[in-house]
Amino acid sequence: NDGSIVTIDKAIRILKACPDKEEWFVRPNLDLKQFTGMVIEAKECADWFVDAIECDSSGSYKMTPDTEVVLAIPQTIQAEWRWFIVGGKVINGSMYRLRGRLIKEREIDPFVIKDAQKLASGWLPNECCVMDTALVDGRLKVVEFNCINSSGFYDHDVDIIFEELYKYSIELE
Repeated sequence: NDGSIVTIDKAIRILKACPDKEEWFVRPNLDLKQFTGMVIEAKECADWFVDAIECDSSGSYKMTPDTEVVLAIPQTIQAEWRWFIVGGKVINGSMYRLRGRLIKEREIDPFVIKDAQKLASGWLPNECCVMDTALVDGRLKVVEFNCINSSGFYDHDVDIIFEELYKYSIELE
């Protein structure tokens, strides 16, 4: 998309050059989840990053000046889904946000599922993972990929997901 991957040090310089109230989307680039992706005003984000890199007590989640973050212009998201993928195949999905409000609704629309599978067929970090997608300007886009073992279930069919994971594990033997 239109985001850039930059170090926190560079992000601070970029954000300090922006109007204080200008909004940015920011998230960690790696899978360490040092913080949750968010929309935040430029001054607040720059100040927060400065505090974060000066903090000594953050342990394994410590952010340093060379920690990479994604910095992007926020987009309006109409809806968001979570998809469980096993063996490269979309197994089950659930909408979890609609027009900014939390909603848990199992996805059964074959056209939405087909679009999710097209995205999953393009690239995956692993054959078994979770893909979060968003509807932006009428197009389904990937938000992020997560590990299955750390992803929440909204209105997913957990039995189907675990049955497919079991079958997949048996095939590997």
